[in-house]
Amino acid sequence: MLVALHPLDSAVIVRTDGTGLEICPGDAFGDESFGIGFTGLTCAPFNGTYTTAQRLGGHVAFGLRNTTHEPHTIPEIEVRYAASDKFFFAVFPPLPVGKDSPILQFVPNRDPVIGAKVYLTGFRDAPVETELTQKDLRLPKWSTRYSGDGDPFGPATLNDPVTVRTTNTTQSPLDRYALFVTWA
Repeated sequence: MLVALHPLDSAVIVRTDGTGLEICPGDAFGDESFGIGFTGLTCAPFNGTYTTAQRLGGHVAFGLRNTTHEPHTIPEIEVRYAASDKFFFAVFPPLPVGKDSPILQFVPNRDPVIGAKVYLTGFRDAPVETELTQKDLRLPKWSTRYSGDGDPFGPATLNDPVTVRTTNTTQSPLDRYALFVTWA
């Protein structure tokens, strides 16, 4: 799994209960098709919490990968940082037919309209269903003009968590795919 974001000049903290993992720069995965690059991090064992250097800022991309070579599930990954803008991008492993993606949850604090879009490698549109919910209520597609990226959803209540879930409704598994979330 890869993550890309734009933090302020502050630390990025990554936490999980998953075991047998290492954290690496985004470009260590050998797949440049999503345009993810990163400097300042080398692969390191990941045992629950990783905190980056304080003055990180700019474009940050990292990934978690399995070091055990045995298939396993990571129950939850928490990424905490002060955002410099409205950008969050996650690249996930293959998604079988009829299955849900990992859940992404974030707290919008600037605008009630949220953009969400799922892409296949090469930024091709993915034929999937994306659902955003807040307090167990589905956020509808936003019908007014929207200047952000992705498909607009809202209105969301500011400072309350929003959950994003993608379901593969196609007849074939999705290879690697990316979820792009933006908020104005």
